[in-house]
Amino acid sequence: MKAAKLLCGLALCVLVAPAFAQMNPTQRMTSDGRPLASSLPPKASAGRAQPHPVTFEELRQHLGASIMLTTIYGDHREGKVDSVGGSTLRLRISAGAGYAVTNFERAKIRSLTLL
Repeated sequence: MKAAKLLCGLALCVLVAPAFAQMNPTQRMTSDGRPLASSLPPKASAGRAQPHPVTFEELRQHLGASIMLTTIYGDHREGKVDSVGGSTLRLRISAGAGYAVTNFERAKIRSLTLL
């Protein structure tokens, strides 16, 4: 009798286990069976590099790249590197329908971040 109960219990576990193994409690579904976007795993970045600091000397290698500049006064400017000559950085900044090229002296720059 004990063997029959044990065999029935094992058979029940074998039949029910695959159903529980397929259920994922963290993945929620819509009413028509599609997974909710909020329950899907996060996607990897699309190959875009993360912002990182650069030195003034490295800017010559990044002509045309987008940067974020912070001055010693705390002002933030975002634009594209137009040119670097001596101790002067020329930054192309979007200004309404066009753009403006602004000069920044190296001594007045607190930080540079490549975007």
